[in-house]
Amino acid sequence: MKITKKLAAGLLALALLSSLALPALAAGADLDARLKAVTLKVKETLDIGDDYTEFTGNLTESDPAAQWSLYWSKDDESLQVRATEEGKILYYSLYRNTDIYSGDDGNIAKFPDSAGTARAKDAAEAFLAKVLDTGIESVDLESYTDSVLRYYSSGSCSFYGTLKLNGTDTPISVNLSVDTGDMQVVSFYRSDSGEDYSSLSVPGQAISVSAASPVLFSTVNMYLSYALRDGDDKTAYLQYTPVSDGSYAVDAVTGKLVSLNTYLAYMGYENAKSPSVAYDSASGLTQVELDTAAGLKDVLSRDTLEAAARNISEFGITSDFSLRSVNYYAGTGDSAGSVTAYLSFYSGGTASASASVSSGVAVPASDKVSSGSVSSYKYVTLDAKTAALISFSSYRGSDDKNPELLYTRSQAETVARNFLAKYEKDRLAVTSLASSEDAEGSETCTFVYQHTVNGIPFPQNSLYVTVDAVTGNISAFSVSWTDDIEFVSAANVIPAESAKGLYTAAEDLVLSYVYVSEDTEDGFADSHLLLAYTFDSRNTVWGVDAVSGALLRSESSGDTKLAYDDISSHYARDKIEKLAQYGIGFSGGSFFPDRQLTQKDLLTLLIAACGNYYGTPVSETEEDSLYLSAYSLGILTKEEKAPDSLVTRAELVKLVLRAAGYGRAAEIPDIYVVKFADASAVPSGLTGYVAIARGLGIISGTPEGKFLPSQVATRAEAAVVLYNYMST
Repeated sequence: MKITKKLAAGLLALALLSSLALPALAAGADLDARLKAVTLKVKETLDIGDDYTEFTGNLTESDPAAQWSLYWSKDDESLQVRATEEGKILYYSLYRNTDIYSGDDGNIAKFPDSAGTARAKDAAEAFLAKVLDTGIESVDLESYTDSVLRYYSSGSCSFYGTLKLNGTDTPISVNLSVDTGDMQVVSFYRSDSGEDYSSLSVPGQAISVSAASPVLFSTVNMYLSYALRDGDDKTAYLQYTPVSDGSYAVDAVTGKLVSLNTYLAYMGYENAKSPSVAYDSASGLTQVELDTAAGLKDVLSRDTLEAAARNISEFGITSDFSLRSVNYYAGTGDSAGSVTAYLSFYSGGTASASASVSSGVAVPASDKVSSGSVSSYKYVTLDAKTAALISFSSYRGSDDKNPELLYTRSQAETVARNFLAKYEKDRLAVTSLASSEDAEGSETCTFVYQHTVNGIPFPQNSLYVTVDAVTGNISAFSVSWTDDIEFVSAANVIPAESAKGLYTAAEDLVLSYVYVSEDTEDGFADSHLLLAYTFDSRNTVWGVDAVSGALLRSESSGDTKLAYDDISSHYARDKIEKLAQYGIGFSGGSFFPDRQLTQKDLLTLLIAACGNYYGTPVSETEEDSLYLSAYSLGILTKEEKAPDSLVTRAELVKLVLRAAGYGRAAEIPDIYVVKFADASAVPSGLTGYVAIARGLGIISGTPEGKFLPSQVATRAEAAVVLYNYMST
């Protein structure tokens, strides 16, 4: 393989730089030789030519494998590759200075180019054959673009898949993009770091599912609770749901239980708690607007609301805090007539770890005092007409990295309970404290009091309180509560073990490779793949009815396409069904293809084709949204709104082309010729639309060569015109 002068210079320069940047390497490390070797391997694997004029390479030495970042460039093109020392390709990005965007200003989507996607997939699979270790690695590619509408014209097609080892799924993802102009791969990425997988256990060594199941199910317990069900917001039913103290797998070779918690925590997926700080929005109604809004005449003044907030001593809104804003929000829907006030307080003064005098709990005085200017925020939500407390959140700034925790969890719980007894006495009386734990050394303690009936919790009715363990102040408070709930009898509840048996019988285990880690002194350095059995995440069973024993399942997305019972013999059936496949059409089970087209009907189709779906019948609220979308997309003006008006064939073409972005061009006068026998019948101002539509091939005339522009269109004709455009 030829090494150009510039390439050789790049190799030498990189070797010198790398030797300076990596003092930990042995003095005799031959970096230039290593760079030459990996460069040749990569060029051979990817068929990289010698026409690049610039080259650099960077080395990263880290576990589990050293990685080289290689960069080639010339005037109008650059290539970046990341590879292991052995030449395994982990990342590939080809940039060419060409404009791959060829869209217009239209909003109507186009159907996927299935044939183009198929050719691009062939190119992607050919690339994978080069960069994967095909002896043990494989990927079943899926397209990002083959099953969704194209809302702009892109010159690339993207694919994704899960890397399989020995024919078995892993957590490793693979992504590729292919330029559809010349079917060349322009990007590739795999999410691992180039480990050697040759020594992994293989599926043939795995124990049976029946042997692994009892081990994994031993980690599951069933939790009995009340809960609302879909479609019934007034009746609480009894149900068992599975709970576990962590995430587990079963080693598929040894049959031993393996915890996944260490790896998940290392990756940042642990259930970490963070303070809830409300966004200090400047939106809402100003005082001037309130003075002119008759519907809000009964709200309390800013001063009255501020005083009410400061009087809640448990929040610690001292004189150091200034009121920044009061925003008022009028309720809508079921909350119509109510007004909420959102008060924002700010302190930029000196922080202190002194205990609150309002907590009602005796704690030792602190000898720690922070100094310096820090920012703290407190947000209070009140009923603007009564000043009743609705919610609270805060953020306490501090320059002390390790403040002394003056309140134990037990003391903090007393603070929380005293607060609720004062502000939520009646609800507190019917609750029980849910078991929960805060992170070790946490500066806050969070408590959840759940509505409890017949000794069984109803988590959807809960009081949430967080106590600052440094100051003893309440740092957050909120309520989730629905009154007038009917609770079913608990007299015939099945035993938890019976529920577990029903649940486990419906749960599936899947064999795959998973990441596991162990706590080590050098910090999870031995993270690795393990062949293991885990619960199948695709399972739809999430619980058991505690009375009937029926399995509770999440609704499968399944086939959500529209379907019709009245188009089986209609000439436009194929086109109507193709639109329905992408959610463009009418709900209710019937299309009524020969029904005269109304403006609202047409907008329902067009807005769906532009990315928003409104089924029919359209409610008053949805109709407003439908028309707002039409205005914003330039399909029609407010003056043209006439939902129930009938749409002619010429008007149909006009609105479709407006949605497609041809409106301005179509309205240029005196440049269009309509080649239909009844061209003179086309209304003034619509000549351009009809001419463009015919030129695009989205309309055709009758056998007599007529367009019949003033004839009222049908729903089927609208579907055909829209289908034709989306197929261009």
